[in-house]
Formats: sequence, structure tokens, C-alpha cells
Amino acid sequence: MLHNNLMVDPDALAAIQAWTRLDAALGAFNRRLEREHGVTGAQLAILRIIREWSAAGADGVPLSTMRERLVMHAATLGQLLDRLAGRGLVDVSPDPVDRRRRLVRLTPEGERLVADAPLAGPVRLRYQPADPTTLRRLAQAFDDAIVLFGLEDTPMASELESLVNIGPKLAADLRQVGVPDTETLRWIERK
Repeated sequence: MLHNNLMVDPDALAAIQAWTRLDAALGAFNRRLEREHGVTGAQLAILRIIREWSAAGADGVPLSTMRERLVMHAATLGQLLDRLAGRGLVDVSPDPVDRRRRLVRLTPEGERLVADAPLAGPVRLRYQPADPTTLRRLAQAFDDAIVLFGLEDTPMASELESLVNIGPKLAADLRQVGVPDTETLRWIERK
């Protein structure tokens, strides 16, 4: 296919169009979240994770645990939590048992927001059943996109590559919250 005197592979064009649709859909979703709920997709994901990890009746999630288990730079996590605390959606306070540790918990307003916000975007994969084969293809496609887009040497991609044992930790977390042992869970564990 010829486009502006440049030969474009139809498969490459289809991939670019699919990416553009995904990017536009995520952008529209984030704008809707900000307009209707006053949070970004990343902030909502953090709120959902705090609720999920606090569900076992704990007084909150240790900040150190969040730093260890999330694929996120500590400063980025700190900024997210500061913004959420400033809006009254989370409380970050000293652990009454060990004052050196800080616990993160949702406030009643944070609980309401999580209950009211739509379940869409990448975090939906944590809560909605999906075909394991499709999920593996999706994960591989995203990994391929990083390479095909020439982004494998970006700082974030390098940080992700350098993480060790993230799969086993994630699999253990999923088992802890009652996700049944499946082929997909075993695949995650090997990552």
C-alpha cells in the first residue's frame, strides 16, 4: 500500500490503527474518570489494589509491601498516595505496632469512589474472567509492542526487565486472594 509516496505494509498499518484505537479508548476512559470521579486511571488502580490487599481484615497495607509488590518507582507511588491523601481518599499513618512502618488504608470516601467507579482499563483483568489463551496472547503482544516500537531501552522497560521473581510474587498474591490454580496462574509464576 502506498501512502504519501511511502510503501506501508498493510499489517503494520493495521497494528498502528489498533494501537491508535486502544490509546484513544484509554485516553477517553481516563478523561471520563477525571471528569466524573476526579481521579486518573493509575490512581483508581492504586485505590482498588489497596482495597483488595486490605480485604483480609488488616489495619491497612504496609507502604513497604506496596513498594515491594507493585511495578512502580517508589517516588511515583509516593506522589500518587500524596495526591490521594490530599483528596481524602486514603490515609497514610504510622503502624500502631511498629511506628517505623506506615500503613495505607482507604477512607470511607475512597471506599465509595472505588465502589462507584467503572471497572474498565487494564485493572479489569484482575477482576473479570477472561480466556487464558487470549490473556497470554495479549501479554505477548504488549511485550512485542515494546520491542517493535523501539522502547526496550527506555528506563521503565529496563526497570521491568530487571525485576526478578515478580511472577512468583504475583502468583502467590493471586492465590492468597482465592484465585484458583490454573494454567494462566502457573504461566504468571514462571515469568
